[in-house]
Order: sequence, then structure tokens, then C-alpha cells
Amino acid sequence: MGLRLWTSPDAAPDANRPGGQMMADQLEAFEAANAGVTVEVRVKKPSGIGGLLDFLRTATVAAPAALPDVIALSRDDLATAVGEGLLRPMGSLIDADSLSDMYPMAMAAAQVGDELYGVPFSADATVLAYNTEIRDAPPVTWTDVLSPTGTFVFPAGDPLGLVTLHQYLALGGGLTDEAGHLALDAGVLAQVLDFYHTAAVAGVVPPPITDYADSAATWIAYREHRATLAATPASLFLRERERAGPTAATVLPTRDGTPLALGSAWSYALVTSDPARQAQAAALLLWLTAPDNLAEWTLAAGVLPPRASALDAWNDPAAAAFGRRVMSVAVLRPDAASLAVFGPAIRQAVTDSILGRATPQAAAERAAAAVAGQ
Repeated sequence: MGLRLWTSPDAAPDANRPGGQMMADQLEAFEAANAGVTVEVRVKKPSGIGGLLDFLRTATVAAPAALPDVIALSRDDLATAVGEGLLRPMGSLIDADSLSDMYPMAMAAAQVGDELYGVPFSADATVLAYNTEIRDAPPVTWTDVLSPTGTFVFPAGDPLGLVTLHQYLALGGGLTDEAGHLALDAGVLAQVLDFYHTAAVAGVVPPPITDYADSAATWIAYREHRATLAATPASLFLRERERAGPTAATVLPTRDGTPLALGSAWSYALVTSDPARQAQAAALLLWLTAPDNLAEWTLAAGVLPPRASALDAWNDPAAAAFGRRVMSVAVLRPDAASLAVFGPAIRQAVTDSILGRATPQAAAERAAAAVAGQ
């Protein structure tokens, strides 16, 4: 039997990419362990036009014989695919107890309603990288960040507003009103904006901060020693920490030290409806996400494992301790539709507060009104 797997470049059996050779070896081992089964891999863009979900939609209508048996999808695309009837639930094929050590954030990414539609294989979250020569302990609170030593960069220009949402949620801010509509609490958001304003006035947050549109850009600033603290993807830290000098990472500091990480996860999902192919496809995705295999691949690829047993099997104790710290407090970030509403309002509020165009309270009230008006 020939199984078809569609995946993204980051999880492809490509020796030129981090973890690619490990993925190739694991697929070869699966074929060796399952006589008569081969795995054909097709690599497609992660998202958007020409991406995994786009091709899945197209093939379902135009070329159903070419559909994959298993597909790798982000949380947002998985939920969309389920809503369009493109994926099969896994409840009858996978024993839930076999996934009992999956972290809650990862499992939330693989479920739609009460049904399991994926098996998580990769996770990420925004974290804080810090220079260990300047700070001998990880910053935990806003007070720690406001220390006169060093500078802090975060993506103030992020169109999704993720770092600010992280701080807002850590303060107990909600994302909906009593009627279930998207909403922001202006009083809570104002506290976050006041922190940013205070940091900017103190010189802890440098003037170009509003130019940083994502946390990949802040990592570059950190790696080039233009900052001593930086909000950055965990994956970038894991892949490039050896190039950044004396560096460690932890969860982002919050006002009172409440640990929280806004995360995301990718899962393998089932497309085929043929019972025989489903059984083999389930065997493939369980093989790839088995603790030892997942440990080897995630460490080589520089991503966070979605299950605790895989982190326990990492042979890098410092990286494993970091991973446990993040994944144990990770929560799934809001969906794309919600971020499209929150993001622009938050970005404007952050910019206005940092540049002194409005007080933190006024900027927060405008952001709350903008979200309520959607």
C-alpha cells in the first residue's frame, strides 16, 4: 500500500532543513517495519494560496484520487478543514490514553468541539530570550524588565498583537463580553500600555520598537546585540541559540510573575475515508509522534514537542527544562478570525502609548471601542 503524506517544508524529509534527515530516517524505518507499505511525501506551502489547505480543497473537487491520506495542518487550517468536511475524526482509530501526556495547549489545537481531528507533532510559543552575562536570573516580572541594565525589544508593530494579548490575558483580561461578542477590557489593557509607556520613557524599550512587526525581527535585533531582552519564537531560540552568545530563554515576564505562554501547534490529520487506508494512516502518524521519534525529530528541527514524554527524552537538559517551562503554562492563542479583529486595534493602541500620542487609558479605550465596533 502506498500512503500519501502532505506536509510543510518545516516537517519535510529534506536533509537541507533542520530535522529533515531525521524525518527521512523515521519514514524509512516505518516502511521497513510495515512490509508492503510505502510513504509518498508531497511538500507544500504552510498556508495561503498554493498551501496545504488550498491544495486539499482543490484536490477534493478536481482530483480526489490524488488526495493525501495524512496531512499536516496548523490549528487554524485544521479547524477550517473540519468545518468544510475535509477531514475525518480520529476517535475510533486512536486510543485517547495513548495521547494522555500531550500538553493541554497541543490537544486543544488538535480538537474541534469534542472530537479529535489531529495528532499534534510540533508546537511553538513566544518566549523571552535574555543575555545571561547581564542577568544571572531570568526576568519574571515587569519590575525585572524595567531594570536599568539593558534593553527590551518586542514586536510592538505586530498586526496580530500577540505579545500584548499575552500580557493582557496574564492580567485576567477577557476576550468576550457577556453576550459572547469579541471585546477588550480597557482597564486591563491600559495597565499593559502603561508598562510599555514607562519602559519607553526609561529607555528600556528603544525608540524603533514600533518598527518591529513580528518576533522574528526582534530575535535578529537580539542576536545582533542591539538588545539584551527580546520576545522571540521558541523555535528561533532553539535553532539559533548557539549563534547568539550567552543566551537563555524563559516565558515572557508578566506584571506579577504569572507564568503564561501563548502558543500554537501543528497536527497530522486524517483525510482518507477508506477503512484500510485509515488504519495504515493512523499507524503512520502514531509512529511519527511516538515519544522517542518525536523527541529526536523535534530536537533536531528546533521546535517544542507537544508531549511531555518526548521532552523527557531530549538529550539536551537545558533545552528540555526550557521546553517544560513553556509547554506547562502554554495556552492556545486566539484563532485567526479573532486576531484579525484584536490585532489592528491593539497595534494602534501600543503605538499611540509608546509614542506619546495618547495616554495609556485613552489608547486602551479607543482599542476597546474599535473591537466593539466590529
